[in-house]
Amino acid sequence: MNEENKILTYIGFSVKSGNIVYGLDKANEYKGKAYLAIASNTLSERSLRAAVDFAEKKEMSRFKKRFSLRRGIDEAEEL
Repeated sequence: MNEENKILTYIGFSVKSGNIVYGLDKANEYKGKAYLAIASNTLSERSLRAAVDFAEKKEMSRFKKRFSLRRGIDEAEEL
């Protein structure tokens, strides 16, 4: 299984098991451990900054990944 399919499979498992929180407001209310934050490239600068702040608050490693559901991961670079 290649890396792109593995990532999509894990995200699919999380969705099916109900372990996904949608939206930054809901994520900020969530009391548990956060492992992954996904942000769209259509976010405004302010919303992106809020997502990065959330990742820092939850002590997540931060990486910028360009991802397409059709093509998989195009590039990754550490923020």
